[in-house]
Amino acid sequence: MKHQNLAFELLKKILNDEIKARARTNLVKSRKLLEMLETAIKKYQNNLLTTAEIIQELINIAKEIKEVDKEASGSDLQRMKLLSTML
Repeated sequence: MKHQNLAFELLKKILNDEIKARARTNLVKSRKLLEMLETAIKKYQNNLLTTAEIIQELINIAKEIKEVDKEASGSDLQRMKLLSTML
């Protein structure tokens, strides 16, 4: 049980740091992700989720962060292509 709580705390910190880092580039998406994280944590603190469920929820949020990164890199590539055609 101690290891599960440690995993939860570690995932929570990593996700929080990752979301804050993305706030500089995409404030709207980072607010959405932060809201998802806070909601999941509140459910866990109110005993609506078990430790295993909260860990799975945090993994899902991490996957969402990865998807946001993919979208951002895709839009960056489109901008670069557009700029290169303009030159």
